[in-house]
Amino acid sequence: MKNIIIRGTLGGILLFIALFTIDFHKILENIKGCEFVLLMAAAAVSFGGLFWLLWLRKHLLNIISEVSFAIILKSNFTANYINNIIPANVGGLLAEPWGFYSFSRGAIPLSKGLALVILSTIMQNVRRIVLSVGALMLFYRLLPKEYIGVIGLALLVYIAYTVIFVLLVFHDRIPVFSLKPFALIFDKLFKGFIQKRISPEMKSFPDKIRESFRLFLKNKKTYLLLVLLIISDVLLEGFRLWLVLFAFGVSFNFWLILIVPSLIYSVTVLPVSLGGLGVAELSGIIVLQAIGISPEIAFPAVFLDRFLFSYWGLLLGGIFVPFIKLPRKEAFL
Repeated sequence: MKNIIIRGTLGGILLFIALFTIDFHKILENIKGCEFVLLMAAAAVSFGGLFWLLWLRKHLLNIISEVSFAIILKSNFTANYINNIIPANVGGLLAEPWGFYSFSRGAIPLSKGLALVILSTIMQNVRRIVLSVGALMLFYRLLPKEYIGVIGLALLVYIAYTVIFVLLVFHDRIPVFSLKPFALIFDKLFKGFIQKRISPEMKSFPDKIRESFRLFLKNKKTYLLLVLLIISDVLLEGFRLWLVLFAFGVSFNFWLILIVPSLIYSVTVLPVSLGGLGVAELSGIIVLQAIGISPEIAFPAVFLDRFLFSYWGLLLGGIFVPFIKLPRKEAFL
């Protein structure tokens, strides 16, 4: 609870800083003057895109465990809610498999849910890293050096926990001359933690995750679905922000804006605020102002974009959270 209060306070401070540096009256004028129809179009893209992405995830999980769309939907809202309470990404990593297990009444073990989330997280991290680096190279001279340093730190975090996932899953396939010694140490520590802190009987849990993960990799359908997920995510993310900016009268190169959201939102991986609140808005002001968009438009545009993508899930997710249950020991076996 103390950490939640601290991050909530920091997020509020950053949000205040973002608002303090711009003309609030101009923000209100821009909001009143924006095209409502285009905002509705952005909302339709966001909500329709969510169902499309969840449909793809359903078929991806179906490769190793049958699941209904309702379970996928409830688990997503649950993860979205928890993402807004604890550091972004961590919530999704832990809460979504928990949701699969709870809403399927134990039919989907935590190992299978975690395997799906780890697989998609690795791909999304790679996508975020590649697009953010591309955007940095393109806008390097326009961005403040301090901001570039923050983005660099965020990318290191992405790289670090992507490497951890790779070590967890592929420790026995990594060549000796590379990272295998580190992978073996990590695996030993991970199993030791489970044995000491949870239960000695659950020491096979990491192996169960690997087994599920490799079932994904053996199926050719996995690669097609992953490619569709990544391409869809990039297009929907860019199109949504493009429509929101267009609603405020800003015409922007659509193909160029495909890389902008990754740069803006990469900072949310840093455990500074609740769900990236304040951090994302301040980051959006810096990036969009650097490419010629006024802060009075950048702030409401990024806030609305984040609302359509994430913040609204806080309300719906709160409905489902009371129905998730603590996993029994059998869920790890």
